This record gives sequence, structure tokens and C-alpha cells, in this order.
Amino acid sequence: MPLLSIDAPFAEVCLSRDLPHKSLPDEAFDGCWAQSILESALKKLKLWYYSKDRGNLFEALHPFLEGSDRQDATGKYHAVAAELGVNETSLRTALFQMRKRYRTMIENEIRETMASPAAAGGGTGTFP
Repeated sequence: MPLLSIDAPFAEVCLSRDLPHKSLPDEAFDGCWAQSILESALKKLKLWYYSKDRGNLFEALHPFLEGSDRQDATGKYHAVAAELGVNETSLRTALFQMRKRYRTMIENEIRETMASPAAAGGGTGTFP
């Protein structure tokens, strides 16, 4: 079994975010675990883009990964496409590919943290 490093400052910050909500300890842990999975996957995604000499594409598109307000983002696609010197369709395709790669990296991170592949749920569904 691989060693697990504990980042105490990260844990303190992460857990303190949940304290006002008076969540159960296991809910706080799950939230911190999910946050660390997303952060790790995003770092690996960034490294992948930079290793392919496409760091400018990563920097331009990663704010769209969250997808929380797609209507607001849609208006920004045109500006980002112009900044990158591509048309909006190409930008949307690149963003689709980035989201797909990010999802794969998240699934891989989940599998790496689980004791068994069955526990990871095959990479589908929701975080525990």
C-alpha cells in the first residue's frame, strides 16, 4: 500500500470550512477528500498541457472547467477565442477535450486513493 502524506495545514483549512455547517466528521472528511482529488487532478491536467507546449490553452480554458454558470461563460467564449486566435467552435471543441481529460484524471485520482478498484465504483457515479 502506498504511503499517504498528510498535509496538516491543508486539512485544517479544509476542515475549518465545514465547521460552521456543523457537519459530521465523516462528511467533513469526504468534502476534504473530494477537494484534494479535484486539486490534484487539476495540477496533473495543467502539467499535461504544459508538457505538450499548450500552457496558454490551459490558462485560457481552465476557468471554464467548473461549468457552474454556463450562460455567463458562453458570452466569454468569443473573447477567449479571439485572444487565442481561433474560432468559437474550435474553442468549444478544445474545452470539451479538456473536460474529458480532466474527468479521466479525476477518475484516476479516485482509483489511486481507494483500497480496491471495486470501492472506486468503476469511475462513475458520485464521490462517496
